[in-house]
This record gives sequence, C-alpha cells and structure tokens, in this order.
Amino acid sequence: MNQGPPPGVRLLGDRVHWFRAEAEMERWREQWEIKLIEFLRCIRSFDTMSETWTSLAARHSSPSHTAYARKKGLMYQQMCDEVKVAFATIQAKEPTPYQTGEDIVHFVIRHRQVELAQFHPQHVYVRLAL
Repeated sequence: MNQGPPPGVRLLGDRVHWFRAEAEMERWREQWEIKLIEFLRCIRSFDTMSETWTSLAARHSSPSHTAYARKKGLMYQQMCDEVKVAFATIQAKEPTPYQTGEDIVHFVIRHRQVELAQFHPQHVYVRLAL
C-alpha cells in the first residue's frame, strides 16, 4: 500500500473510508492476479496433457488404444485453444498484456506500475522482493 490518503483528506471519517477503499482495491488486484495465474496454469496443463496423450498414441500398436489416446489428445488441445482465445480476449482490454513466456512476477510488477500510475501519478511503487 502507499503512504496514506491524499493531502485533501483530513477528517477521520474520510481517512477511514479512504483506507478501507484502498484495502478493497488491493484485494481486488490480488484476485485478478490469482485469476491470471490460473489461466496460465490451465493453458500449460492442457498443453502438457495434449502432448502426453499424443505421444502415447504414437507408442501404442493397438488401434483402439491409439484411437482413444488421439481422441484425448485432441480434446485437451481443443480445451487449450479455447482457454488461449479467452485469455487473449481478456488481455486485449488490459494496458499491460502478458507476453508469452514472461516471468509472472515480473509481469505483475510491470502491471502494478502501469495501473498505479493511472490512478496516482505521484505514487511511489514499492518494489516486490524477488
């Protein structure tokens, strides 16, 4: 959190309201970051499962096992593609889109800097310890 309420906020009730609103914003930001990580984890998981089932299909000599493994591989690939499309749609609205392969901690730091600069031009960002 930052240094405190803006200079114009003098009354105790205004200060309490300001700090509560700031805490609520921080909780919202934390939930947004958790959802982002869940999206990325889901994409990675579906992609890995698709590759696993596809490699299993290539190893089996039984036609039924091969067909089942290919079907599962395709299912996971389709789910991965759907999540990638949804993620790209959501990221299109963000001021700082996630770059594929980017370290998530660096992305969160970069996103917070841009986000806070939009709301508090004089805000001094406290860097997360890496």
